Amino acid sequence: MSAEEASWNAWLRSDNAENNTISYYTKGELIGLLLDIEIRARTKNRKSLDDVLRYLMENYANKGIGFPENGFLEAIETVAGSDFHEFYDSLAQSHRELDYNRYVRQAGLSVDVQLQPGTIYVGVEFESGEAGLPRVRRVTPNSPAERAHLNPGDLLLAMNDERLTYENFRSRLHSHAIGETIKLTVMRDQRLVSLNIVPVEFQEERWQLNESLRPTPEQLQLKNAWLGIKEGAPQGK
Repeated sequence: MSAEEASWNAWLRSDNAENNTISYYTKGELIGLLLDIEIRARTKNRKSLDDVLRYLMENYANKGIGFPENGFLEAIETVAGSDFHEFYDSLAQSHRELDYNRYVRQAGLSVDVQLQPGTIYVGVEFESGEAGLPRVRRVTPNSPAERAHLNPGDLLLAMNDERLTYENFRSRLHSHAIGETIKLTVMRDQRLVSLNIVPVEFQEERWQLNESLRPTPEQLQLKNAWLGIKEGAPQGK
């Protein structure tokens, strides 16, 4: 889902929104971060996202009017003095993953992803429900939990006929082996349901923003301006 679609669909939020929407807050903040760097890079730090917001305030908000559908893109291009259609399409309107490194490398930075050691995984997010039972809050798409037909709202009563609580669910799950068939007993709409779930191995991704060891003067200047670091000021590691 694109950030634009997520924003348009905000007023049509379904009961299953955890599984079929994304957060336009989170994605919007990430796009804003990359947009700020891109504007600074194109204008040699003379303009930034702050200037775009000032432009919108002066031309719309202070006049008591909203801006049109293409108003934000138009504001970016007016402030930066260049065409941002490709940027806007690939980050705000596209379903593709954000290409972080294409933009942050201009500030002498890189986004690196490291896979962590594998662990047992079923694909549920849970919370404390009635009587201290674990309640399914979200089922991850294409996960063992989805294949087992677990639903958001299910109360997890037992695992292989052993009683579950919110506190012991994680430890009970990790006492089983990857690939082992596990029987789950759940309460769904006042009905007892038995399901079989087969956990798989999962390697968590850890994302990190790293600095180049040998940034160019231009990259260093852009990064410092972006972070609000004045020239000559001490920088922490």
